[in-house]
Amino acid sequence: MGLNPSCNLSGDLKGFINLGDPPFDEASKNIAKDELIAAGFPRTSSRIISREIEVFKPGSDADHMQRSGVIIPSVMNDAPTEWQTAYEVEAHMFGWKFVRFWYYWSAYVTNEGDKISKKEAKQFNKEWRTQVRVEGFAGGQDVRGPVGGYNIDTPAGLNAFASLLTDIRKKRNEEYRRRCDQIDEKLRNKVE
Repeated sequence: MGLNPSCNLSGDLKGFINLGDPPFDEASKNIAKDELIAAGFPRTSSRIISREIEVFKPGSDADHMQRSGVIIPSVMNDAPTEWQTAYEVEAHMFGWKFVRFWYYWSAYVTNEGDKISKKEAKQFNKEWRTQVRVEGFAGGQDVRGPVGGYNIDTPAGLNAFASLLTDIRKKRNEEYRRRCDQIDEKLRNKVE
């Protein structure tokens, strides 16, 4: 089995650095947050969420026990040196959730109505398929219908995807306002 497609970027494409599996240490948390801010997520926004959690120190006795499926609460709770602080990082934008993994961001809809239409996804896929993979498949996968998930392998791809979501939201808001104006016009005509 080959490497994860995120590791196989060709040419001048620069991918994300490997942060390993989440949860992350504080330095990795800051890297992930900086990647989101660089892609256009507001710095002080509630869209970027960082949760502090306690995990067993890798390589500790408690960690080995848990990975082996052995849970002895008295041993695990009585050893404060077995714990360390770790962080989960996620972001939200226009009905999509972003979560950072090894070499990539995974983005997926949280509301079915926020899927990207087949037409918009095909257009986006023409340019970005090697950096923003449809439903996480290698090579971007051909678009077969509305898209509800992507794996994003590069900072440029994350920026492009955030811009795509922003553009789609603007179009939907304009369409909504246009329809509201039409309804208002019909109501005014009935009243007169």
